Amino acid sequence: MTTRIVFVFALLAAAAAAQKPSLEWQKRTTEIEMDLRLEAAAISEMGDNIRADRGFRCPTVDWRRTGRRVPTVEWIDGLPISHVEAIAAAGHDRRALGLVVLQSFLRHAMRDGFFHADMHQGNLLVDAAGNVVAVDFGIVGRLRSEEHTSELQSQFRISYAVFCL
Repeated sequence: MTTRIVFVFALLAAAAAAQKPSLEWQKRTTEIEMDLRLEAAAISEMGDNIRADRGFRCPTVDWRRTGRRVPTVEWIDGLPISHVEAIAAAGHDRRALGLVVLQSFLRHAMRDGFFHADMHQGNLLVDAAGNVVAVDFGIVGRLRSEEHTSELQSQFRISYAVFCL
């Protein structure tokens, strides 16, 4: 699984092993990590992948206003998924929302090979229509094609079949 954060840690580990992390190398690594166009690209890729999916979405990126230092996305009006009382008061089924989160993660990982790798309660909202909306795509994962044929994929396929079909 490759993520931007793993990439940065790998660079840091390589530099530490060589015991020669130059100031220029540290500067370049930080510039890569702080280029927020990468996060915007992850949001766009996820949006393309899930366009036909029901119950889960992500913000749309405004590329005209997005740059290296500022990602601009649509405003999401929603309840944090951790606010269970407010979600229940709004008439949303918490168990159904939980199933959407689980199914969506498995679908994204297994079908698309690309998934939100930081889906904690602070990064998930529930909109007025009852959709789970993921935000903060600073950490995403990607399964390489050889990982799609591994034992891990077999286990994911079982989970996917149980929870998503």
